[in-house]
Amino acid sequence: EGEGGEGEGSGGMCAPIAEGACSSLGWASLSGLMDANMQAALGDAIGSAVSTAVSVSGLSGVEADECSEALASLACGTAFPRCDAAAPFQLPCRSACVQAAQACAGAPFASAVQGMCDALPESGCSVPHVHLPEMSTDSLGDAMATGREQL
Repeated sequence: EGEGGEGEGSGGMCAPIAEGACSSLGWASLSGLMDANMQAALGDAIGSAVSTAVSVSGLSGVEADECSEALASLACGTAFPRCDAAAPFQLPCRSACVQAAQACAGAPFASAVQGMCDALPESGCSVPHVHLPEMSTDSLGDAMATGREQL
């Protein structure tokens, strides 16, 4: 999977995700829906929202890290569905959603995550995974402000 490989094989429907919190998905998404600035702002807003939600959830340490990555993977995979020549629109698999709900089981929002899992497919889907950068409270505020300016 090259950076531009998916787009070439699918008639230009797919393009790499712009730099931002969701770019570490490592796949292409549908092109033409958002410009690069909007993609980056949305990805960073997802990263900020996940970090904020987990930080106020009462989770800590490894449990918080696992919840953050699972939740961000689910949110990014939903915002930027996998796109390739064989299937130009692949939402996250139900199993990825269940994994996120389990990783965040101690958080107050875990049941809401579990509740959305039934809407996701069991086949013809993707299993997203992102790595969130470490963000301080100051950089969270900066990312959220930048995202609002870009939107």
